[in-house]
Amino acid sequence: MSKPRDNWRPYVINALIDYPWYEETVREAQRQSITTQINKGRGGSGISRTTESAALRSGLDDEQLRQYEAVKNALEEMSTRPYGKERMKLIKLIYFEKNKKTIEGAAQEVYTSYRTARRWNDEMIRTTWEWLRPGGKLDHHRPKKR
Repeated sequence: MSKPRDNWRPYVINALIDYPWYEETVREAQRQSITTQINKGRGGSGISRTTESAALRSGLDDEQLRQYEAVKNALEEMSTRPYGKERMKLIKLIYFEKNKKTIEGAAQEVYTSYRTARRWNDEMIRTTWEWLRPGGKLDHHRPKKR
């Protein structure tokens, strides 16, 4: 049995695969009503607690939020590189679509060679790791806790 090339790669790949769920969870939390509603009828509790429930239902723990931010930043960084649109389409086909493609299948849809698609995929994984790794770019962009 061969030794994995980088022991962090599966962790990053799982973060990429989970990104659409993280994004939907964050969007759902942002859509929640933040205003209070007063019940004027008899026997009601009076004020609904939608603000508290929205905060509690965000659904992402600290690690998931960290992965979400890292993948989001890596996607923004990759989109600014040459052939950014094609790269984003390739990553979307490999990781984000319901019917995921292999690297070879995604390369055919983006009209690029398998070798280029493999290189772009590897760059995405490494860029995400640079944001995600302990002491990486994400840690340098966050305000320090007091």
